[in-house]
Amino acid sequence: MSSPRRSNKKFSALIVGLGNIGFGYDEDQPRYVFTHSRAYLKNKQIDLIAGIDPREARRRAFSRKTKTRAYGSIAEFNRFEKEGIDIVSICTPTETHYRSVKECLGMKPRIIVLEKPISNDIDEARAIVKLCREKKVALYVNYMRRVDPFFAAAKKTIQQKKLGELLFGAVYYSGGLNNNASHFIDLLNFWLGDSFEKVNYRDNGTFGLQYGARQFHFQTSGGFNYALTECDLVFSRGRIRCLDSDLSYEIHESRGDRYFKNYRALKKTESGPIPSLLRYQVRVVEHILDYLKRGTKLRSTGDTALKTLEIIEKVKRA
Repeated sequence: MSSPRRSNKKFSALIVGLGNIGFGYDEDQPRYVFTHSRAYLKNKQIDLIAGIDPREARRRAFSRKTKTRAYGSIAEFNRFEKEGIDIVSICTPTETHYRSVKECLGMKPRIIVLEKPISNDIDEARAIVKLCREKKVALYVNYMRRVDPFFAAAKKTIQQKKLGELLFGAVYYSGGLNNNASHFIDLLNFWLGDSFEKVNYRDNGTFGLQYGARQFHFQTSGGFNYALTECDLVFSRGRIRCLDSDLSYEIHESRGDRYFKNYRALKKTESGPIPSLLRYQVRVVEHILDYLKRGTKLRSTGDTALKTLEIIEKVKRA
């Protein structure tokens, strides 16, 4: 592998795809960090080398905002940039992921950061994972809740039974199975490990998943009038709710009922915003740097994303 490009010992990064998640979501919102480009620019350990996009307007906007070069294709980038790259973010449409990964592996990066879902095709997803493994390039798939402090803390709550046994849960979502519901399928895999058993039922975008003795109901809104992203976990001694597109939360705990003697009821004991999700790509970049500098185990990989896609395929066949 060629020596990665450095500027004052920084890690070099390239973004392939300058659409919403690559560049656009926070283009005019300086307080937030939703995109790969802003997360790289805000981190002093990263040297953002260039962006790649076939659309001239996106390239111009990217270069103007970031003061960084932009190219129309990976081939064009390779003609002009000869030094190695540490990190390649692939933010292209899902149907182009296999081709983009294959081309980017020729740069011999240390890690590819691939937007989710890994693919819409299970065989293509397996091929992506296999290619990266053969080329010895790490693959991080951007299910960003795995590296968010709130959701990591929720995993500890489940494992340490701080609210008792996790009994069941519900997810309310819009935006489709592959794009949005997949976030919470992946999150359940993160929280509960390899305990997925089966798809219990399905009615279009509404379905139920069985994890051990626990059932989780997924309810789609259709997403015609508004975005909806919420989850609800019910424990033997409490409840956790994520609301407002996961930007706020509530924790309820079992307490003596204020009205009925010898009965218990849930009382809201904690609530507030989840501010980290307004800067979620910051956490992703920090996690990637921990891997590159210290060899910290990646929480979201090609293998974990593949397990999520395999469950999605089972939902579609149910």
